[in-house]
Amino acid sequence: MDLGRNPAHFCDVILNVAEPGILPDGLLMAIVATKSKRPAPTARLEARVPRTLKQTLEKAAAMTGHSTLTSYVLYTLQTSAQAVIDQHERARLSAAESKALVEALLSPPAPKESLKAAFTRYRSKVGA
Repeated sequence: MDLGRNPAHFCDVILNVAEPGILPDGLLMAIVATKSKRPAPTARLEARVPRTLKQTLEKAAAMTGHSTLTSYVLYTLQTSAQAVIDQHERARLSAAESKALVEALLSPPAPKESLKAAFTRYRSKVGA
């Protein structure tokens, strides 16, 4: 690939090659691909914590390979928040509820007259 002498052309070529989901091949490509993206809007989050807690967090950040306390706290908060959300969004059924659901899905009751009338109105409105 001929990049010529124009540095802007070189960056265009790198940006065209740096597709989402594909790891960059070299350091320059990683830098250009990273700098080419607009940063997401941010919001500030502050917390006052006891010194001992901060020391514990700094130790955990170092042990897990995070370069800053902020990156560790953000990662931990996001992971924990997503776990709470996932847990609350999941439907948990007892054995009896699971059995009743499966039975209803496999052999649903016949539609009532009100449902049939609603379906007829729907068909007349949408022309189906």
